[in-house]
Amino acid sequence: MSPERTGDSKHVDGRSDLYSLGALMYALLAGRPPFEGRNLIETMTKIRQAEPDRPKKFQPAIPDQFEAMVLKLLAKRPDDRYPSAVALLKEMERVAQVQNVEL
Repeated sequence: MSPERTGDSKHVDGRSDLYSLGALMYALLAGRPPFEGRNLIETMTKIRQAEPDRPKKFQPAIPDQFEAMVLKLLAKRPDDRYPSAVALLKEMERVAQVQNVEL
């Protein structure tokens, strides 16, 4: 759940879905969600205020550029995330080329 969905914000758009994708990618890479609390309130507070640990802390083999992409998806402010899924895909293609990976 994106930070803007944890409150009463009426300004939720597709960037919230990109945040959720980033949380899923983070969990797949790190083997744990980006934020965990003892209860729902604590988890929501961390989503709003805390920065996630770098995924490389749990999986050192993650390429730096890929990690940066995932962390950008988890930005607190929607304006700090990718503006659209198309922009994210272009970044993924760029990162794949740098890593010599075919999508």
